[in-house]
Amino acid sequence: MQRSGGPDIKVKYFDVPPLDPTADLRRTEPMRAVLEPVPGANWVDIFYELLHTADPLVARSHPVIDDGAIVFSPSVEEANGTCILVKRLVLDVNAVYRTRGFGSPEALEARRKHREALAALAETLNRGG
Repeated sequence: MQRSGGPDIKVKYFDVPPLDPTADLRRTEPMRAVLEPVPGANWVDIFYELLHTADPLVARSHPVIDDGAIVFSPSVEEANGTCILVKRLVLDVNAVYRTRGFGSPEALEARRKHREALAALAETLNRGG
């Protein structure tokens, strides 16, 4: 089943840095799950919403959406399992997105205001208060 407005988002491929068993990926280059097509704002909102209840393995890798990819930093031992769970999370987000669709204009406006508030908070925190 496809969402209205286009195909489901899928993980096109994983960009994985060389895995050095002694390295901590959180301090070196992160992994990336490149998404196709690039998700819209509503899909991203649902991703972050579901992230709060995602498997702890995924949560520990601190995933964020950046430029059409999920960027995350698992430990070397957890990298393979985390990739599998990130793919599962994308499927779960697609399923929720299909049931909700784009939502009402009021819901869209509420999400836009929420994103703006988060961006303002991030800017304040990045400036140091």
